[in-house]
Amino acid sequence: MHMRNVAALVAVLLWPVVTFAKTSSQSQSTEESKKLPTGSEAERKARMKARASAPAYTRKFDLSGLPHYVPEEKPVGKLRVCGNNYIGDAPLGGWWKEAFEKFQPGVQIEYNLPSAAIAIPCMYLGLADIGINHEPSFYDYLGHLRMKGYEPLGISVFTGSYNYVGWQNNLVIIVNKDNPITKISMKQLDGIFGSVRDGGWVGSSWHPEMKRGPEGDIRKWGQMGLGGEWADRPIGVHGYALRYATAIEFSNKVLQASDKWNGDLHTYANYKPPNGTTYLEADQIFDHIR
Repeated sequence: MHMRNVAALVAVLLWPVVTFAKTSSQSQSTEESKKLPTGSEAERKARMKARASAPAYTRKFDLSGLPHYVPEEKPVGKLRVCGNNYIGDAPLGGWWKEAFEKFQPGVQIEYNLPSAAIAIPCMYLGLADIGINHEPSFYDYLGHLRMKGYEPLGISVFTGSYNYVGWQNNLVIIVNKDNPITKISMKQLDGIFGSVRDGGWVGSSWHPEMKRGPEGDIRKWGQMGLGGEWADRPIGVHGYALRYATAIEFSNKVLQASDKWNGDLHTYANYKPPNGTTYLEADQIFDHIR
């Protein structure tokens, strides 16, 4: 099976156009990380070191009402967990390991957490028992199906961070604070971000019944029920580069995983301008919207 984060989808009234993004201003290189190959596991770990050990939230949750785990069996062996680096970059993986082995001392948890990108391959190549991953890609599903004879089973184990930069991000829909719209449905999001399609994907299976025609496209605010000066205004659409897992997750939840997007969608990815800092995709979105 694989484990994934399932991001919440909410509407926040902030900026002039609809977008899906995370906010960020902290994911910059450190003196230590600059000495390492850019993008490597070691470089990312060094860059996130300070944040990983600092508490992000001070709110304490009362878990006393939850039932206590009482193991009915005592298995023996090794549990191999592969994938998402954030679990190892932060103390969370260590806390999980310590708590689990306290109840199951016969089981040794072994982590291999360089990147979510290897979670599913680790499983279908027999290198892991659990993969911690984003929404699997088409070839994640297909590779697992070809090698194992079935698609991986997904279980949601945690959501994204609410307002802390650099960890698992939530998907957020934002519009201008002066825009009178108060809510956007999932179907309307499909109309805004999507386009005509002949079907959609569920895992590695194609479903023609998920098709929709041009009548489902929403390109002006008047189609969202806004009148007056808003009625004929085009909806400017911005978001993540479509190769990002974030865009794939959005497509899977909103566009029936069809890969048919609004042709006017502006997309952005991280890059380094001449000053050497990382210009994050979310910051580019906000800057263009402003």
